[in-house]
Amino acid sequence: MNPFSRLQDLRFGIDAEALRMPMSGVGRYVHELCAHIERRLPDARLFAYGRYPREELKFPSDRWLYRREENETLARIPSFLWLRSFGAARARNDRLDVFWGGRTLHTGRRVAPLMISTVHDLNHVEVPETMQGSTRLSHRLWFARDVRGADCVLVNSQGTRERLARHLKVEAQGIVRLGVRLPPQWQGVSAAGEGLAELGLLGVRPPYLLTVSTLEPRKNVMALVDAFVALKRSRQLPPDLRLVVAGAKGWIKSEAYRKIAALESEGVILPGYVPDELMGPLYANAQLFVFPSRYEGFGVPVLEARAWGTPTLVTRVPELIEAGESESIVTGFDAESIGAGILRALGQPRKLQDAAFYARHSWENSGDHFLHLIDSALRGREMERPRGQMSGALR
Repeated sequence: MNPFSRLQDLRFGIDAEALRMPMSGVGRYVHELCAHIERRLPDARLFAYGRYPREELKFPSDRWLYRREENETLARIPSFLWLRSFGAARARNDRLDVFWGGRTLHTGRRVAPLMISTVHDLNHVEVPETMQGSTRLSHRLWFARDVRGADCVLVNSQGTRERLARHLKVEAQGIVRLGVRLPPQWQGVSAAGEGLAELGLLGVRPPYLLTVSTLEPRKNVMALVDAFVALKRSRQLPPDLRLVVAGAKGWIKSEAYRKIAALESEGVILPGYVPDELMGPLYANAQLFVFPSRYEGFGVPVLEARAWGTPTLVTRVPELIEAGESESIVTGFDAESIGAGILRALGQPRKLQDAAFYARHSWENSGDHFLHLIDSALRGREMERPRGQMSGALR
């Protein structure tokens, strides 16, 4: 029996701009859960709303009916302002059963009987100085209102759930965790030595330490770079060891980016955005994965590195420690502490994960839990609303 039979006629809408390439961690989260909805609900009607051309977004398939803003002037309106006005009008016309604010903020006004908001982090509360001005402003204006106005609030970690309750006094209805997805031939197998030809195209050659993130101030990459260079110059690290800083440029200040880029002679490598198909070899061939962030809502790269057997080092952020599940070395945020942590962690052996790890952290489990929470929330809304006001899956 299909556990989601009630949802087969669902009319489900999303904020499409989470899927803009190159995708962030939030984008990958939204993409994976949307792909799972496709697999589980083959008859559902799937809608998406945004300003960018379809080819700039990564939909799981062509099943998504994309309501793009065709007016060039309106397409230049800031993302969340467009979603709350012109995007909302399009969504309302599609008679949705569910609208999912996968980037937390949603249409503001009700465009479906069930409005869902997923909270990934509280950057604007915890580290507002590290955010882009436009994003910080939109979150200050609408974050609390949209979360409190949602019918169903979901989070990606226990740490985010606790922060949400502490700062907004909002209790999330459920935790839908991030997952890991590995090609079957790699699972539980050391990949050291594999994929090197492709990695070489990115200027990456072992031995190396690795960090993966969009380059932005919150990620604290400069502290890691300073720690690495100091260790190299004091000859506490092997002379051929490199530091690979993988990820899109993001909005790190230009002078900081130039400083990092100028350290190639010291062994600092900036390959830029790495395609998904190369991420496995990139993790697997690293001697150590370091995630020095000042704050994260979860930190899925830590989970991914562990999935490939690579030792991990994280800063003292509860959500990162949660992702490390007691396996990660934990350090402070400054370069000296990170450097000391690197010297400790480099002696850690690789740990191949067992089947229980993959089962616990599979996107299939997360996707099914997401659908169960949607079904439960729809049932709750069904009990609250007169039958004549319900549409699609709620009828």
